[in-house]
Amino acid sequence: MLLPLASVVVRDYDAADLCELLTRSTTALKATIVSPFIDLDVRVDGHSAAVLHLPYHSKYTKRDEEAEYGKLDIRGTSLWESPTAEGRSITMEDISLFMSMLKNVYRGLLEDEEFLGRLRNFHFDVALHEVYEPYSAAIFEIIGVTKTVAVSAFGMTPYAYEIIGIRQNPSFVPGVYSTYSDDMTFWERLNNFKFEIELDFRYRSWERETWSHFNDIYPGFPDFRELLKRKVGVLLLNINEFTETPRPTANIVRYIGGLAVHPPKPLGKSLDAVLDERSTNVLLSFGTISRAKDMPLWLKKGDKRLSAFITHAGMNSILEATFFGKPLVVVPLFGDQYLNAKNVERRGMAVMIDKSELNKDTLTAAIREVLSTNS
Repeated sequence: MLLPLASVVVRDYDAADLCELLTRSTTALKATIVSPFIDLDVRVDGHSAAVLHLPYHSKYTKRDEEAEYGKLDIRGTSLWESPTAEGRSITMEDISLFMSMLKNVYRGLLEDEEFLGRLRNFHFDVALHEVYEPYSAAIFEIIGVTKTVAVSAFGMTPYAYEIIGIRQNPSFVPGVYSTYSDDMTFWERLNNFKFEIELDFRYRSWERETWSHFNDIYPGFPDFRELLKRKVGVLLLNINEFTETPRPTANIVRYIGGLAVHPPKPLGKSLDAVLDERSTNVLLSFGTISRAKDMPLWLKKGDKRLSAFITHAGMNSILEATFFGKPLVVVPLFGDQYLNAKNVERRGMAVMIDKSELNKDTLTAAIREVLSTNS
């Protein structure tokens, strides 16, 4: 699929490792990352990749100069206090908010003929894009890219199922926003089915609204879902298939979870000395978008005698722990983290604590259980 002297456009928040993989595949391959203006420090780490920044369109997006765009709050609420509902890790209102923001971004891009012209001039042979939404493939249709590779940062999204032509089967397969594992009771299956059906209805409504904007400028524009099925040749999932929920799949699906996991480098002298002081240690990390200042204050006083990896169950943390075989205490905060946590808990790799029940006693009990199980 990748041709000599080709150019590849990557639309993702952190595409450096994919660029490394692609540029290793042929010495003549050139890669370009299309990055939003709020991500001006996109990481490329010296890889052979150019970065093209999406422009800011004030007509559709209100920019707050004081906002911390590298942090994620849900409607002004920290991730530690963000609302969840029974059986789901995110409310429908929050999903609607995200999709509304995406719609405005693409409306601005759709009307920016100058930027689209710059993309056309690259004459890309293949493009990589996320499948959280279908609109990236539509932009690539406009600029003349006939084949794409779809990438999912957190497993099978509704549009990923659309690409492979297999139904999601919510009666027994938990959705990406589910707080259930595949071991569901009847009522959990019913709740999962209800949410996924409602989500599919909402997605189709948002698609019709966004499609109308594309069709106004490009009359006769194809259906987004048909476009995905026609353009996508490979679907890359940033998950480990051995910790994934059992589900129907297809031969175009490729698991690349662990691509960014590398053998550890030697520690600095100070940290190395700390770890040498005791036989057991604990590593606590809740990712890059949750704020430590929003955590309960006592949690900063980690018991130095304990040995476990305490994490929010972000996909990268799960992949690293799986790769290195480390036991986990998982406290999911948002989005796919609940499903990740349930999957590793189901396989005996972790003990899960709901964030609303996180306190000294529950954490102590979880760590003791992990240590006794994995000793």
